Amino acid sequence: MRGDCQGGAVARRGVVLLLFLALPAGADELYRYRNDLGNVVVDYQVPAEYVTGGYEVLNEEGMVIRVVPREPTEEEKKAADARRKLEEQANAERERLRKWDESLMLRYSTVADIEAARERALANLRIRLSILKGNRRSLKQKIENYQAEAADLERAGREVDLGRLRAIEKLQSEIASTERAIADRQREIEEIAADYQADIERFGAVAGSGGVAPHPAQQKEVDLMPGASVSLAGVTCRSGAQWFADGFPEEVADQ
Repeated sequence: MRGDCQGGAVARRGVVLLLFLALPAGADELYRYRNDLGNVVVDYQVPAEYVTGGYEVLNEEGMVIRVVPREPTEEEKKAADARRKLEEQANAERERLRKWDESLMLRYSTVADIEAARERALANLRIRLSILKGNRRSLKQKIENYQAEAADLERAGREVDLGRLRAIEKLQSEIASTERAIADRQREIEEIAADYQADIERFGAVAGSGGVAPHPAQQKEVDLMPGASVSLAGVTCRSGAQWFADGFPEEVADQ
């Protein structure tokens, strides 16, 4: 059996050598490809209609010296594009976390440091919010005073003057503006509190259960946060030679 295999290999090389003898002057390569019937063809050129299907370049001894892979299908192109985008997203996320970790380690030594910074930031915003709410109360009180004066005029049978009505209208506009500013400050407080909470959780992940920043020499790489990892499942990649070996008969691919 082994002798038959060796004899077959010798016969194939003999065919390749005969083909080289028949090559045009100056030609020193053969090409192996599949035709539209699925048959393996060895020739001194690849017809244009078979180039996109890929081919192998053989030397004068019939050994493969180069593999030209087939043109990928639309589905394979889409899969490759999806894989590239996922890899880009994963790389961007890792870089974001690296910079975040570096910033945390430079600014804080313990979780308590972050909590203290949070309280300082929120205290300033709460003071602004308290001032805005005080302004709103003052504006409402002024409107109530104008309205009381207008009511007194009407009870006395007198007409409410235009200036007083316009003053009430202006105060109502100022109240609306103050209400929007209050909503903005409240939203800002919530966002900053959430940002500091995220810092605390990330610092804990980097520093460990002790809640203390590690020495630079001891600091280890931290994985992506839960939910931030990017999966490449379902997308496979094959080398340029694998498709050729898979696509040809075993005795041909083994040459």
